[in-house]
Order: sequence, then structure tokens, then C-alpha cells
Amino acid sequence: MEKHKQRFSFKWFWGALMTFAYMGIAYLAVFTPVLIRYNDDNDPSNDQHLVLRWIFGLVVFAYGLLRGYRTLKNLKTQNANTLTTNELQ
Repeated sequence: MEKHKQRFSFKWFWGALMTFAYMGIAYLAVFTPVLIRYNDDNDPSNDQHLVLRWIFGLVVFAYGLLRGYRTLKNLKTQNANTLTTNELQ
């Protein structure tokens, strides 16, 4: 009986990388003052866009979760198809 090896394609790698990138962008938008400097006074103590930053961060976080779920789902489907193909041969 052969041992099944999981295959990681570039598509899987890119999906995982982008998932972490979206999670990082969401973290930066919500929890750091990176976007605060774009207010009228450039004053970090005056956050005029707090609600917009939270909405943007939550939307990007949700998209990152969906992208990560889709990447894992495609990886499982790809490995299941590879296993079925190997069994037929």
C-alpha cells in the first residue's frame, strides 16, 4: 500500500499567503494607529475615522476568513481527487 503524499500547489500557497495578508491588513486597520494620521490635523489623539476603520477592518477580516476557508476546501478536494486517481491506477 502506497503512502499518500499531500501536494501543495502554487495556488494553495498563494491562497494561504493572501489569507494571512488580509488578516494582517484587518489587524492594522482596527488595532494600530496606521490609518489615524490621515485625518485633518494629522493628530494621533484625534481619531475622526474610528467607525470607518472598524467597518473596513471587519469587512477585510471576513473576506480573509472566506478566502482561507475556500483555500482549505480546495486543498481537500484536490487531495481527494489525487487519492482517487492514484487508486484507479
